[in-house]
Amino acid sequence: MCGVVAEVGGSYGEANLRTRVCIERNTSRSQTGSNNIMSTIEYQYQVLNITAVIGITALSRSTIYALINPKSDYYDPSFPKPLHLTQNRIGWLSQEINDWLELKIAQREE
Repeated sequence: MCGVVAEVGGSYGEANLRTRVCIERNTSRSQTGSNNIMSTIEYQYQVLNITAVIGITALSRSTIYALINPKSDYYDPSFPKPLHLTQNRIGWLSQEINDWLELKIAQREE
């Protein structure tokens, strides 16, 4: 079965969003018949709330919001942009936060 499943909970109150995408395609192998190939690709996303991002990055709430505000002196275009999940709720993809931390580690080592 294909669809979207959302789970809320875990450490730091993060929400896990798992999406399974099904792709169907028909391919012809000969002129007399066709072959149906079903491919299933599964993606797993972990969405972090502000408390989780604070815990992972060791930055304050105000610093995180300053990093994403282009008008701020502390604006960092490399910091991940939040996802607008609802009108009142935003979150960050854990992989993007981890990638940003790896970028900072690489910059330190240069």
